[in-house]
Amino acid sequence: MQFSLFNLLFLLFLWTQVPKVKSDSVRGWAMTALGSSWQWGEGLSTYLAHRPWYGAYPNFFGISKQGNNEDLVAELRLQNQMLRAQLELAREWILQEKGAERRGQLDERLDKQEQFLLAKVIYRVPSSWNQSCWIDVGEEAAPLLSRNSPVVYGNALVGVVDFVGKRQSRVRLITDPGMNVSVRVERENGLYLAKGIVRGLAVPFWSSSLLKGVGFNYSYADSFGAAQDLESVIIQEGDHLITSGFDGLFPFGLSVATVTKIDPRLEGNFSYSLSAIPTAPALNDMHWVSVLPASGE
Repeated sequence: MQFSLFNLLFLLFLWTQVPKVKSDSVRGWAMTALGSSWQWGEGLSTYLAHRPWYGAYPNFFGISKQGNNEDLVAELRLQNQMLRAQLELAREWILQEKGAERRGQLDERLDKQEQFLLAKVIYRVPSSWNQSCWIDVGEEAAPLLSRNSPVVYGNALVGVVDFVGKRQSRVRLITDPGMNVSVRVERENGLYLAKGIVRGLAVPFWSSSLLKGVGFNYSYADSFGAAQDLESVIIQEGDHLITSGFDGLFPFGLSVATVTKIDPRLEGNFSYSLSAIPTAPALNDMHWVSVLPASGE
């Protein structure tokens, strides 16, 4: 027993000495194998759900009846068409309402965001459910997909690609406690206010996805307006948070979260802290996501 325990400890020690690039490669290989098993399980569930005797025992296997692949493709094509229509409306709004310099920047960004890659979520580790997931596209999707490519669900931010394998990639989710996203408040009529950072909370995977916001203020003027002090209503419950673009990782304007609570500001503090919930509607149960080109690509 002691000899076996010693061997285990020795192997764990050796694993800690493996370079990060090599360990990521090993994880990628493991996710490929496990992802295939996950997909096989989903296929089996779909097969069982369409058996003639399924109607008599609908909950026996704990599965629900699903549409076939053709229905899924049709639905995704419809979503794609709707997204493109929304982009066209946004472009028209920019051309009519914004100044020439701002108009050119946002119009160019919209053109870039029209180029997106549809990907299927193939695996999630229960112990890190709120931190990462794996998708079924890899190096073959370059240059559209690369490290630091934003991942979205509709117009809602999901995370960022932090590892690209040969046939699969890992997405770091915005609910990861180590993930910092630069955001700002967006209100109606194009009003942009407080700026800050949101990150995930260390909660069990079965809990609701939550975000913690820190450093929210409007101490410095920018292209959207003059600086405002903390006594102004620069942030409140129900405010919509979008990516500010200041971190150089995510483009401006992606939906991130909705403010649910403003923490009491302690005397001497120069910013607000808050709690928020992600706007991505299926963050805990994603099956499909879209990958955008990385900034600077």
